[in-house]
Amino acid sequence: MSSLLHWKFDSVVLDPDKSGKLVETLVFNELSILLSINFGYEMYHYRDRENREIDFILENENGDLVGIEIKSGSIVSNDDFKHMKWFKEKISKDRRFTGIGSVFWEKYSQIWRSFLHFTNRRFAF
Repeated sequence: MSSLLHWKFDSVVLDPDKSGKLVETLVFNELSILLSINFGYEMYHYRDRENREIDFILENENGDLVGIEIKSGSIVSNDDFKHMKWFKEKISKDRRFTGIGSVFWEKYSQIWRSFLHFTNRRFAF
């Protein structure tokens, strides 16, 4: 994708918006592959007029939902889950909903990932 957009490596590494878009595209492609082999889930994207957004929502045949939020930044906090919390309370209501946040950040010029558990069925890795 970066090649098609003529993005140079240095500009992507230093621009969280560009790197975030690349990571979201990577996750979309991987999820699409998994779902295409009859994984039992449908994939959606959520955004409303108030700009609440969840990058990916997976729904299984039982109506259970998994929200996936991709972030590119240096900090992960409960604030990163605010739209998923709102979605759980206002939209999914009684349906089982698990929120997963994937946050990528740069440290010592390398990309590191870590798994963090937040309360109430929300995770970041």
